[in-house]
Amino acid sequence: MRNTVVAIIVIALIGGFLGGFAVARERYNPLLQANSRLIIAKDAELTSLRAKNTQAQELQDKNSSTMYFVQSGKLMMDDGASISAVSKEASLSGGVKIMVNGTVVKPNGNRIVLSENEFFGVK
Repeated sequence: MRNTVVAIIVIALIGGFLGGFAVARERYNPLLQANSRLIIAKDAELTSLRAKNTQAQELQDKNSSTMYFVQSGKLMMDDGASISAVSKEASLSGGVKIMVNGTVVKPNGNRIVLSENEFFGVK
């Protein structure tokens, strides 16, 4: 008799544990998925920022005297001494032109459109 009571109590405890686990899993699963998506998005953002930082550093390492970049939708120029907005199309060395919208036109006609915080350097 005593063994039967102990067995019933153990089975009830195991059943309660498994039931509680299943309820908790269902309750917190959407939250865990949302947090996972947020972490993945932040990781992608950090990777993008690191790539942009690396690109800017590479341009500086090549001793670019002037860098152009788009910030808040405006074309900006960094000549090493100051940063200013570009208000008109500029002709750069080697026949390269840069428009105020951030479009870079190479001498062969190829076009590059600078994205937000993307850099283009000129020696």
